[in-house]
Amino acid sequence: MNEFSGLMATYYDELFGTSDTEYAFYRSFLITDDLSLSKKKPPRDSYLDTFSGNKSLVESAGSIRALEIGSGTGQLLIKYVREGFAVDGVDNSQAMINECITKAESDGLDVTVYQQSMDALDLPQRYHTIYVPSCVIQLASDEAELRRIIHSISRHLVPGGRAVISLFMPLPDHTEESFYDKDCSKGKSDLFHVSVNGDRTLEVYCTRRTSHEDASSTYRFDVYQAGVLATQKSYNLRWQMYSLKLISKMLIDESLVAHTWYKDYQQEPLTLEACSSSLDKGNPVCVVVAKKV
Repeated sequence: MNEFSGLMATYYDELFGTSDTEYAFYRSFLITDDLSLSKKKPPRDSYLDTFSGNKSLVESAGSIRALEIGSGTGQLLIKYVREGFAVDGVDNSQAMINECITKAESDGLDVTVYQQSMDALDLPQRYHTIYVPSCVIQLASDEAELRRIIHSISRHLVPGGRAVISLFMPLPDHTEESFYDKDCSKGKSDLFHVSVNGDRTLEVYCTRRTSHEDASSTYRFDVYQAGVLATQKSYNLRWQMYSLKLISKMLIDESLVAHTWYKDYQQEPLTLEACSSSLDKGNPVCVVVAKKV
C-alpha cells in the first residue's frame, strides 16, 4: 500500500518536486485551438508563451476544463490555477489534499480537489483534458486496477478530449544509479534529505529496490527537536512496471485512440516504436497522449 499521509504529506514538497520541463509539457495541453473543445475562439497565433503569467489572456484564449489525477500537494495544480487555467484535482490522500488547499489559500486561490481513488472516479463533470503526471498511474497494484483507472479516465473525458499519461519504464539492465538518485543505493538505507528549521531537524533515509515487475521505496522520517529524536516514521511507495504495448491496448479498449508518444516531456511527438526505442537508449520516461472517440 502506498502511503501519502502524515509526515510524508507534511514534508512532501521538501523531498520531491516537478521539473520546469514537466510543468511546461502539461501546460501545453491546457489551451486548445480546437473550437469543438472550447466555447471561446483563441486568438490568432496563440502560442503558449504569449500567455505566460497573463491571467486575462489565458482566460480569453480558449482555456479548457482539465483534471489532474494525483494532484497531491498541488505542485502543478496551483501554478496552473494561479495563471487562470480551469483545472480541478483529484487525489486519494486527504492529507495531501489538505496540504494543497492550505498552500492555495495562502496564495488567495480557490482550488477544487476531490478525494477519490483514481480507479473509481465519480466526478460531477467531464473534462477536455485529463493528465496524470509523475507516473502516478503506475501506483496501480496490478493490471486489473490499471484497466479500471483507464476506464475512469475515458468515462470522464468529453468526446474529442485528451488523456495525457506519464509512464516510468526502466529497462531490466539499468543500474540503480541510472534512474535513481545515486545516494539511494540498492537495498541500502541512505540519507536522502536533511533540513533544519529552528530547533527542528528533519532527516529522511531511503531504501530502494527494483525488479522487472516493480520499483519500491521506503522513506524513514527522523524528526529531532532541540537535538532529541521526537518522531520516527516510515512510509512505503511502490510503482508497478507495465509495458507500453499493454497500456496502448488498454487505451484502445477504452476508446482512447490516436496515440502520440513523447519522451522525457519533450515536445516532439513520436510513435510507440520510437518511444520504445528511446527506452533502449536509456530514457526512462515516456508520455502518451490519446484522444477520446
